[in-house]
Amino acid sequence: MVKVMRSIVRGPLAPHITGLAAELLERGYTRSSAEQHICFVAHLDRWLLAEGLGVHDLSESTIKRYLTERRAAGYVLYRSSKAMVPLLSFLAPLGVLPAEPPPRLDAVGELVGRYRDYLLTERGLSSGTVAGYVHVVRPFLASRSRGDELDLSGMTAADVFEFVLASCPGRPTGSAKLVVTVTRSVLDWCT
Repeated sequence: MVKVMRSIVRGPLAPHITGLAAELLERGYTRSSAEQHICFVAHLDRWLLAEGLGVHDLSESTIKRYLTERRAAGYVLYRSSKAMVPLLSFLAPLGVLPAEPPPRLDAVGELVGRYRDYLLTERGLSSGTVAGYVHVVRPFLASRSRGDELDLSGMTAADVFEFVLASCPGRPTGSAKLVVTVTRSVLDWCT
């Protein structure tokens, strides 16, 4: 049993909770925010213990099942997969998470993955910023998909203009600017 930031953890996450709390504070979480997140992880820990599961069972399907049950129980905070990111980011380098089979990528998925790697490694963007870029770039590249092939060489300025115009109505100004920025970025990267 480990008590960290007012939460007691005695299940499979107990060996990792102190390190996670320290990392949250190092990442800039306020003490209050870190305490809330540790409380959420303690709830996950109790659920894993009740289900007879360990850290090595934290697969995508297990996480979906947990979050579904959490939402059904009426919780209003920490109900989506986004809430799992700090914990999973902390556990991944430790090698304690299950190995997920790599998804089969189509041409769009492969190019998006290479673009994501470029943004993270060569541009040094944060994972949150990269996630926002990827969210915008995937539909842009998908609009250029012809079956199993991507037709980027036949793209014209009118095609790009049409995509941006179709994507921006109803978006807040900042979101519309992001569409333009990301489209420009991926086109620069592709050339």
